[in-house]
Amino acid sequence: AQVTPKYVALADVEVAGTTIPAGSPVWIAWAAANRDERHFEDPDEFNPHRSGNDHLSFGAGIHACFGAPLARLETQIALATLFRRLVNPKLVTDPPPYRKNALLRGPSELRITFDGVRRA
Repeated sequence: AQVTPKYVALADVEVAGTTIPAGSPVWIAWAAANRDERHFEDPDEFNPHRSGNDHLSFGAGIHACFGAPLARLETQIALATLFRRLVNPKLVTDPPPYRKNALLRGPSELRITFDGVRRA
């Protein structure tokens, strides 16, 4: 079955040096949030200590995720424990392969190797 796009370009329009022809399907997405090279130095580099990160992952305002504080705490505990216990963790493929998805950017897999596990 063919999907009819909800939004189409009404006229030829140029965006960042690329022409979108009239009638072309247009999808609006925040897929580049927190990855703007005008705002961040090395936006494609994972940097958990980056400052000025007005994060959009949990929404905002009335649409803010109710569970966001718990999710942040769980992530902080899990990652701190993981990095404390794994000996010499490394990505198998750096950078990792990314999903072919225009709406949701992220690795298709994140394989790591490590030399051992420290006792808890």
